[in-house]
Amino acid sequence: MELAAYFTNKIKNTEGYEMVVEHPQFLNICFWYVPRRLRSMSQKDKMSALEKIAPKIKGQMMERGTTMVGYQPDHKRPNFFRLIINNQAITEEDLDFLIKEIIDIGIDL
Repeated sequence: MELAAYFTNKIKNTEGYEMVVEHPQFLNICFWYVPRRLRSMSQKDKMSALEKIAPKIKGQMMERGTTMVGYQPDHKRPNFFRLIINNQAITEEDLDFLIKEIIDIGIDL
């Protein structure tokens, strides 16, 4: 649970990230990464454009062979990342790397 709280706090305080659920429960953290060009859009236009962002970022991460994080939509919201932290080998450094990797890939999408 400490790592989930750590990751949630980092996401909330890192530019470009938005929580899908403001206060995640347990180990399931859902979030969007919002590239620069989308940040000034209306909420409606941003949500429409976000549909394509998580799949593109995940594809690049898989090509690089660095990390693999799931994404999914629900019936109300566009694709978002869904990170489940249930591996005791994960460290804060791993989570910091994931945050940076998503930014590096997604900032200019």
